[in-house]
Amino acid sequence: MAQVEEEKKAKLESLTPSRRLIPVLYKDCEKPFFLQSFLHVSINDDNYEQGFQQLIRGMRGESGKPPLKGETTPAPVPASPPAQVSSGVMPRILAFNLLKCLLPAQFDEVIFYYEVDESQLPMNVAQVQKAKEIIKLASQKDGESLSGLLDSIYQAAPHLKR
Repeated sequence: MAQVEEEKKAKLESLTPSRRLIPVLYKDCEKPFFLQSFLHVSINDDNYEQGFQQLIRGMRGESGKPPLKGETTPAPVPASPPAQVSSGVMPRILAFNLLKCLLPAQFDEVIFYYEVDESQLPMNVAQVQKAKEIIKLASQKDGESLSGLLDSIYQAAPHLKR
């Protein structure tokens, strides 16, 4: 409830709150009374890509509308980080962050597409622990490029590719 109050106060003072509250509707329903004044994002099977992009824009504080005359827009985010830094750190971080945000079914798709032997993954652990192990395996398989793993991630979740 504190977040609701922070959002309301920021809205009244025309400020951006330090955190965003974005209700996500995954099926048709009525929003609870205390969320009625908030814009929401609807994400379902029919509009998954559009809804997810709308959620990302909301989290970034972007409206998705062109700026008004005289307004400035933030610098565009590069399409993707450099494919490889000498130590391979950037692709590892990118792959790790992408794996962490996948839905469980998408994570399983990555394991399938990338042909990971599931017996090499720890059992009964959080997805983040499995992601670390997949990156280790991918580093051994692809050298330090991780391009095959990233391709599998984007195949399972194309909305993550910028």
